[in-house]
Amino acid sequence: MSFLRSYFGLGAASAPAPAPASVPDTHEAKPQDPTTQSTGVRALPASWYISQEMYDLEKRAIFSKKWLLTTHNLRLPKNGDWQRYQITGFHYVICRDQNGNIKAFHIDQDLKEFDIEKHGMFSIHTQIDKKGFIWINLDGGEKPEISWSEDLEGCDDQERLDYYDWDCYEYDHTWEMEGEYNWKLLGDNYNECYHCRVSHPDLRDLTDINTYVVTPVKSYLMHFGSPTPDMIARGFKIAPTYFFPNSSVNVSRNFFMMQRFIPTSPRTSIMRYEVYKNKYATDEAFHEIDSLYKRVMTEDKFLALGAQKNIERGVFINGEMHPGMEKGAIWFQTSVRDLVQDHFDREVEAGRQIWPAQISMSKIAAQSEENVHFTPLEAEWLKVAYRVEGYPTSDNVNDALKTTSLGGDSPSTNNGPKANKFNEWIASLRASESELSWKAVDFAFN
Repeated sequence: MSFLRSYFGLGAASAPAPAPASVPDTHEAKPQDPTTQSTGVRALPASWYISQEMYDLEKRAIFSKKWLLTTHNLRLPKNGDWQRYQITGFHYVICRDQNGNIKAFHIDQDLKEFDIEKHGMFSIHTQIDKKGFIWINLDGGEKPEISWSEDLEGCDDQERLDYYDWDCYEYDHTWEMEGEYNWKLLGDNYNECYHCRVSHPDLRDLTDINTYVVTPVKSYLMHFGSPTPDMIARGFKIAPTYFFPNSSVNVSRNFFMMQRFIPTSPRTSIMRYEVYKNKYATDEAFHEIDSLYKRVMTEDKFLALGAQKNIERGVFINGEMHPGMEKGAIWFQTSVRDLVQDHFDREVEAGRQIWPAQISMSKIAAQSEENVHFTPLEAEWLKVAYRVEGYPTSDNVNDALKTTSLGGDSPSTNNGPKANKFNEWIASLRASESELSWKAVDFAFN
């Protein structure tokens, strides 16, 4: 945590300290209007776009706690349908069970086929909004710390969304681009249009860039343009909304597109798109808007690649953002900063890392009772697994052993019989046919 302690002003060797008396309320801070500020706003430091420690903290502070837009119920039209997704190393499926209910479950990343009876062990919180979009929350608690209403209430009640007949769309295709850029650069790019006139000439067909504005509400950002009568006649009346942290929806008469920025490391991300077609639109009308957006998104990819290279070369450290022209980017970066700071303060106070997505031992016991049977010794091994930070090594396994009734090996024998026995057990589970048994342990190392 030395990098994080240094950034947040604690010093590398500082002992855990109490949280500040006043912690900024992330959610109340969102609706503020950055244009009221008389001076520029300092951007996030360059180190936040390359640091492994910061990436891991974002995984704990943001992606393990916030509601994440993932897909639409049109993607799962039949009972038994399922789709695989990932975010920051968490792999999961969203499925429609035999009763027609939408559910989500953690899975092993190598799972080839999903069967809810065999693999539906560790459930994930889900929410379907009024427009049919499916959200998940990876918080491992009985109830997420951040509720749906606190985070996103009203996002599906936007008056402008009622212009579209959501029953007329059907899933068409998915496409993606992977590149060497931090996920936040993609969020920065999408939420400001300072660069649009030069970088995205196609956008002149969609909106009047001179009147383009954004309005933040809670954890979503509404984008507004002023389409001309000709644009509307061509089906180019667009309603874009960005949902913090990493997704957006752009809807028009002829299609809608879901965009997800998927972090895979501090320096790499996937831009993933699910595209839905209005079943009454002509192929020509659909392909016109679809190909236009593909060009714009590809242009954004190359902008992000260039920005990441500048960060890597030391060209950019952290500058100021324009409070009017970059209002959306300020909202986005403020959201990141507030959540990261708040979670880091909690960890300092607790003296340990806090992983909200980690499933409790009691929940594992309840969900695996009918399918997985551990011996008393294996139950102790499982406790060790959930105390190991990261992938098991002799050292961190031995530290975890000391916190259980098993006791650790002596300092001079960290590669001793107990640590070795644990690693043998892990290996045996990997090789066993009991997928649920292995899954219970494997989830500890996500």
